[in-house]
Amino acid sequence: MIQAKPVPDEFDFDDFIGVEFLSTMKDRIVGRLVARPQHLTNGERIHGGLIVALAEALAGRGAGLNLPPGCGTTTIELKTNFMKPGHLGPIIGVAVPLHIGRSTMVWQTSIHDERDRRLAVVQQTQIVFESEQTKPPADPVFDTVAGGDAAIVPPTADSEKSKTRSTTEQRRAQIIAAAFPLISRKGFAQTSVREIAQAVGVSVPAIYKYVSNKDEILELIYQDYISQTETSVAVAVGETRDPEEKLRNALDASMAQLDKHQSKIRLMYRETRSLQPEVRDRVKKQGQQYIDLFQEILEEGIASGAFRNIDTKLVASLIPMLCEVWTLRPWSVDSIGLENVKEGIIDLVLKGIGSDEHT
Repeated sequence: MIQAKPVPDEFDFDDFIGVEFLSTMKDRIVGRLVARPQHLTNGERIHGGLIVALAEALAGRGAGLNLPPGCGTTTIELKTNFMKPGHLGPIIGVAVPLHIGRSTMVWQTSIHDERDRRLAVVQQTQIVFESEQTKPPADPVFDTVAGGDAAIVPPTADSEKSKTRSTTEQRRAQIIAAAFPLISRKGFAQTSVREIAQAVGVSVPAIYKYVSNKDEILELIYQDYISQTETSVAVAVGETRDPEEKLRNALDASMAQLDKHQSKIRLMYRETRSLQPEVRDRVKKQGQQYIDLFQEILEEGIASGAFRNIDTKLVASLIPMLCEVWTLRPWSVDSIGLENVKEGIIDLVLKGIGSDEHT
């Protein structure tokens, strides 16, 4: 029988594989390691796992630098494109953020050899969660249905993923799931916190452990879909350096999310005016972050000569409005179909902002 060697109490995997951090800034992490004979495959090439491990170390460090106080992070998705084989010697990684959000971050790491040949590009999504030291204790009122031992949320195929989420996020997800159909049916003003608590299966005080007022419940519904949309767009644009392709990918990702969250978007358009001013301002601020993603693409395109010199702030605000026609005016575009509407919007935008050379 093979005996496993004991792991030291202060074992650090990055040190173990030889990661050396050369620069650690919140928006750029640079590091290196040296590929040795034990890191090679039978084909005398660097094992792909070593390249991924370097990228994971760098992006993980960057995510850690951008965490809110009392929070932790872990990778929930990772994609690697290998370009060229690596060989013995140093390899260098540069990790930059594509998206920094409240609940997720997206980082992209380029791995090069000493001759500056790109070996791989690694893109990973980090979830942000409350650390064990700061997250609230288990809430038996939320964790069990009154009078029984069954969990409020039945086990699903995503149960394992949910273990990485903080207790607070899980509780809020339960509140959203219960509140959304009630508010959709009755309206925000006519729906009480007591009714939402009853739908969840808990007391009103238990609800107020996770939201301070009813307005925050509506804000959570908005955050639920806008965060997914921001992440989807950030991931989509990170797959290319070409501004025109970035814009096309961003529009494609946005349309897919708008289609997925149609009912929530319609609800927010109808009910946002009911929110208290400070909550409405927070909703607007997060919506602006989504618009800013498009503005960055437009500014990059102008700098490269791919787009005309346009008012990027204005156009970035108009693009999401064009996309929302699928959600807010279904009676006029349903018969055209999502793909045709999407291609029509992409064609309209790209022809409208294309450089003089391309028009």
